[in-house]
Amino acid sequence: MTHKGRYGTEPFEKVTIEEFSLNGLESASHAAFLQYKVLLIPEVVRANISFPQKKLKVIVSDPSVATKKILAEIKPVRATLTEKGSIDYDTLVAQGFHDVKSC
Repeated sequence: MTHKGRYGTEPFEKVTIEEFSLNGLESASHAAFLQYKVLLIPEVVRANISFPQKKLKVIVSDPSVATKKILAEIKPVRATLTEKGSIDYDTLVAQGFHDVKSC
């Protein structure tokens, strides 16, 4: 289902931003591998793991399904949800992924 936004037809009206703190990351390459695995989840729109900060920031289209899949995908790394909020997709496009503040 698409949505008519200020930038034309958009794939979503609202998305959810979730931030997790991560325990058990071994290296930057391990973080990159986990980020790749998270990006393969269909409900994940965007993901970024910061190895120095030990944080995962993810934008999902369906948080009820995606959160469980993310936690299963990154095991044995333990993740704790630290922030969660919704944002309009066109606001996300306007601000950029890295500049969006979690709600």
